[in-house]
Amino acid sequence: MAYTYRVGIFVNDANGRSLNFTQPPTITVWDFDNETQIMTPAPTLVNLSTGFYKAKITIDTRTTVAFKVVPHVDDQAAVEDIKVMQVKAEQTVEDIPADVWDRALTGATHNIATSAGRRLRELGTTVITTNTAQGGGANYITLDAGASATDEIYDENLITIIAGTGIGQSRLITDYDGTTKRAYVNRIWEINPDATSEYQIVGFAAPTLTHHGLAQGGTANTITLDTSASATSSVYNGQLIFISTSTGAGQVRIITAYNGTTKVATVGENWCVNPDNTSVYKIIPFADIWTSPSRTLTQAATSITAAVSGSSITDIRGNSWSISVTDLTLSGTIHQFAIKRHASQPDADAILFIDTATGLITVNGAAVVDAAQAGLDYTGTTLTITVDAEITAQLPAGSYVYGIQTVSQDSASTTVSELYSGVFTITADVVRATS
Repeated sequence: MAYTYRVGIFVNDANGRSLNFTQPPTITVWDFDNETQIMTPAPTLVNLSTGFYKAKITIDTRTTVAFKVVPHVDDQAAVEDIKVMQVKAEQTVEDIPADVWDRALTGATHNIATSAGRRLRELGTTVITTNTAQGGGANYITLDAGASATDEIYDENLITIIAGTGIGQSRLITDYDGTTKRAYVNRIWEINPDATSEYQIVGFAAPTLTHHGLAQGGTANTITLDTSASATSSVYNGQLIFISTSTGAGQVRIITAYNGTTKVATVGENWCVNPDNTSVYKIIPFADIWTSPSRTLTQAATSITAAVSGSSITDIRGNSWSISVTDLTLSGTIHQFAIKRHASQPDADAILFIDTATGLITVNGAAVVDAAQAGLDYTGTTLTITVDAEITAQLPAGSYVYGIQTVSQDSASTTVSELYSGVFTITADVVRATS
């Protein structure tokens, strides 16, 4: 906050007669109370009459100040007395708007009903936190160092990358680690966030838009977004697109594919009325969409071993699972399968943990009563994972990580090897009955 001081300077010789400076003097500004020098400005002196000058001096803070005027060496012999008078502090006009916008909005000072300050403050209540990430991975983002230290405090809220790497992506936070500051998300990022990614976490129902604009056109199952849409393919996948006005108004569809070069977004269900170049659309970051699930549960060896981060298994919550994973090479006497929110989660906290020796061990971080409700069978090169519907109905919908591990034991040692891992997606069921 800057303040301008209007200063009057009177100059006299040894006989008390007024005289002008021949060279600009040196002016220093001092903190009157602390007796310390604040600055040495170089103001423009305006000569109002013989021996009388005025000047404006601006400093960054308002305090009780004193001004010291020292004549130039060429004037020191003639100048005997200098008086500084008429000191007045005024906040500069151009700083007033900046001070208003930079002022913190708090309930203590901005709580008058219907006031602009209160309404602006209330607009921000849906934003939980916003900052720049420290980094990220395939299914997580590392929040800034000042983020909450409380585990799970951001769970079930939406996180959107609003600037930097990965801009435009939105995900639902499924697990938050307050120590590492990692927020794990329900779907793998199309572009992993990094230390340039600015994020915003909002309450689940917050009216945040990923993108909006005027369409360039459309077909039976596509809409061509405007030229300002993201150049990153797949970035809007899984989000809702709503035609708000003009041709096709009122329709909502799920984006299933997006081409960042052509700006064409493909939707999961044909339009009733095709959009055109008059259609205004909004893309809404909704992270927990029910989609038509893939029922292909068998992967070729290349999809598991050649691209571990890209391997995936999908099944529906509430179904009786019988998942066959083929072309595996598992040695050892015991085989184990786990689904977890993130790789560092302990086995005891796993969403699902099964082994060939015991059967079902853990469901949602709790020990089970009936181990026979799930099992593993490894025959030839195929591992079959079976889980009763009563158990799968208890699992949370979302995208998680899974691992397949073998344990080899003999009299001398035990060898543990996790050979296969990837993404396991549990799709939400519609009908919740299990019998």
